[in-house]
Amino acid sequence: MSSQDEAEGSDLIERVLSGDRSALEEFLLRHYDWLEAYVRRRIPLNQQGLIQPEDVIQEVYLRVFQAADRYRPQGRGQLYAWLQTIARNVLTDTFRKRKPGGAKIDVDSDRQIFENDELRNLLEGLAVDQNPSASQHARLKELHQAFLVALGNLPGEYRQVIELLYLQQQPIEAVAEKLGKSVDAVRGLRMRARRQLRDAIDRLSRFI
Repeated sequence: MSSQDEAEGSDLIERVLSGDRSALEEFLLRHYDWLEAYVRRRIPLNQQGLIQPEDVIQEVYLRVFQAADRYRPQGRGQLYAWLQTIARNVLTDTFRKRKPGGAKIDVDSDRQIFENDELRNLLEGLAVDQNPSASQHARLKELHQAFLVALGNLPGEYRQVIELLYLQQQPIEAVAEKLGKSVDAVRGLRMRARRQLRDAIDRLSRFI
């Protein structure tokens, strides 16, 4: 790592520690691979194929942003320890919820992006920089990482609409019924949620 990279990394840490939520978004995106590796190492062999690391990371991001206003780490070490603690707690909760003999799920998140038409189209629509030099696979993977960071920082109702419509691929009528809202109201929430997601990905685009 160059001295410039080290200086930029230190500045980012300082901004995160000062309570800058945009810096927190950037930090989480830059450390996505680190967090994914941490989560994967802690999934027992008998749970691999049942628990999807991407789902754990999504919940970690949500809890990080929820706690960010209540807890502020006092240094670099505390920041990393805080993220690890949240990840362990999410994994513990996930293990408790997982019933023995549960259905096996596909843990290949890259494959899921390409097989989920709703999510893939959403990511394409949110793309800020169509980089012709990057493969579609690499570009969608990077966008997906930024999307998960941005999703964790969305207001609760916006996040719920995006999860139901794009991650669970539920029809808009079913989402409206579940939320106790009209279809037009859900469309409005979807539009505002997509706008916030695009703004967040716009901020993060220079890091992907």
